[in-house]
Amino acid sequence: MIMKAVKNVRCPALSRRFRLCSLLGLLVLSFSANATTVLGVSLDRMLHRSALVFEGRVSSIETLQPEGSRMIYTLVSFEILEVIHGSYPENTIELRFLGGTLPDGRGLHVSEMHYPEIGEEGIYFVESLERMQVHPLYGWNQGHLLVHRDRSGVRRVTTHDGRPITDMKPVADKAMDKRSSGVAEGLVFGASADPEAGLEIGVFKQKLRELAP
Repeated sequence: MIMKAVKNVRCPALSRRFRLCSLLGLLVLSFSANATTVLGVSLDRMLHRSALVFEGRVSSIETLQPEGSRMIYTLVSFEILEVIHGSYPENTIELRFLGGTLPDGRGLHVSEMHYPEIGEEGIYFVESLERMQVHPLYGWNQGHLLVHRDRSGVRRVTTHDGRPITDMKPVADKAMDKRSSGVAEGLVFGASADPEAGLEIGVFKQKLRELAP
């Protein structure tokens, strides 16, 4: 990840008599993560190595900059609808993502970062409940699945960008040596964007449990 910051600038004297220095009143933070590379993972690895896998709903989002820090974070709060793998004692959880845009327009951009949206429902693979990370979900977008209702009101599972997941197949627990396509290897998704093609949420969760240790 490449980060760049524009610091306060000292200017030469405007005249010999006054030797004044103009001040820049606005400190501009310009961060870039254009070198970010997310490697692909298998579904088995993502499932077995995630500290928590849950079905949830995004209840609130807040972007902030801690006092004394140049970093900007987006805090996403979820209502936990069901724990699928692992354990968690509360019915809500807050996950911290690096980057975001503050109310005053300043921001920090992280390439390949896709933030959950308010009100969305999904299946979330949390890599760690202890370590602070750039992206809290395992494999970044690979650990971020969505749940949509089809025209009949049936809740079905899609990738983070809306492609319906139609099946899953066992794949050895391994990290890939290639760039992520946004979907963990082992998840089968359709080319169509029709949500009725995706697995029903109950069937999807049952298949996950069958793969879990």
